[in-house]
Amino acid sequence: MVATVLMSVLAHGGRTNRYGEFTVVHMHGCSFITTPMEFTQMQNWARGRTSCGNPSRDRTAFTDRFETILGRSGSGVATRGNRSVLSRIVKAMKASSILLEEWMIPRDLDAGMEMKKRKPPVPVAVAAAAPAANDAVPADATPAIPK
Repeated sequence: MVATVLMSVLAHGGRTNRYGEFTVVHMHGCSFITTPMEFTQMQNWARGRTSCGNPSRDRTAFTDRFETILGRSGSGVATRGNRSVLSRIVKAMKASSILLEEWMIPRDLDAGMEMKKRKPPVPVAVAAAAPAANDAVPADATPAIPK
């Protein structure tokens, strides 16, 4: 029987646990959390691929395909993915009473990124009346002195 990548990845006690909003994946020497939909897609991908024979290489190929991963501390898998999806996973973990200290959760996950607002466009009449900063100043012009 030919081994698939999924069989190689979950060998030696590997398993998955699904908790509604997230799925916990335990592999030999590695654990991470991802979304159930993404895990199902990667699981189907791994079922259709033949193992290369090296379990470490198979685990790397499997985990590199995920976009959203919340890695466990010391497992060798880095946390990555969309901040809003990660935040939703962390909230679901809190609701399921899972200890957050075991996982590599970014510190400023809830802070989010602050977007800069665009400056409103200057009306054409005002722009034409005000001299530009790099316009040439006539030689006979007197400088304005503030009082």
